[in-house]
Amino acid sequence: MNRKAMFVTIIVLAAAIGVHAVPAEKYSAASIQKIRITDTDLPDGFTYGQIPDFAKKTLLANPWEMDRNAINKLTKNLYPDGDAGAVKNMHVSIMTKKEHPFGYDLVCYIIIYKDMSAAKKEIEKISNYNRFNSDRTILLTHENLAVFLITQDINNYKYIDEIKAKIEERINSL
Repeated sequence: MNRKAMFVTIIVLAAAIGVHAVPAEKYSAASIQKIRITDTDLPDGFTYGQIPDFAKKTLLANPWEMDRNAINKLTKNLYPDGDAGAVKNMHVSIMTKKEHPFGYDLVCYIIIYKDMSAAKKEIEKISNYNRFNSDRTILLTHENLAVFLITQDINNYKYIDEIKAKIEERINSL
């Protein structure tokens, strides 16, 4: 075998091995639909919140799998130094007590990061934020997936804990 053919063979083999050595992302946009909050998951006395007029340019629906514009605007505000470029998909469910239709008493973000490298960096950031707000936030992570639950009132923490258990059960069944 001549040198040129051997060089090409080695490059092809290295590329093939490299592709298989990098773990594929387990979670995708399809995963969101399988694990997201459903109507039956809403705690008693809660409903999906209505989007106020000032926010309708960013949040087009509730619940909603966000478009790139919303991801770009909200990621940096969700947790310190949040990088929208690391996010492949994001879903939000905003829940409120029925008597306050424009409230946001409970919020669930499901985030799919674009790859494991991005996931590792961003999950570290969101984990730090969660640690400092653990009386009103819950973070659930699996590979390139993060589920971030937030309550404004610490008395509602039990509800996000119940939602976490339901979502975790769904994740484990994927």
